Amino acid sequence: MTGRADTEPVIVRVDRDRCIGSGMCALSAPDSLALGADGLAAPLAAFADGGAELTDELAEAVDFCPVEALTLHSARGGYRIDPAECPAPVVPAARRSPRAAGGAGTTGHRAPDTPDR
Repeated sequence: MTGRADTEPVIVRVDRDRCIGSGMCALSAPDSLALGADGLAAPLAAFADGGAELTDELAEAVDFCPVEALTLHSARGGYRIDPAECPAPVVPAARRSPRAAGGAGTTGHRAPDTPDR
């Protein structure tokens, strides 16, 4: 396992409401994460408390979590490292189309026997 020299120590946080216990994280980064007795992901001691060196395996585990339940945070500053927080774009109501609102016809297709309006 090779460490990444360009990073600072990290802490792994698990959103226990999102985690489904797939085990992909524990398989990808067994030195950093494990499944707890409850079947949910849990960071090993160093990654839960004071922080430890970010490894390629841990970065992959965070990226591949099927429900995005894992986040990496700086052990020193506490800020979120990965995945980066990206706020959803705000679209003014006047520019939203009826199709974007999830109404009928959201696929943009009409049935062949439907007359034109």
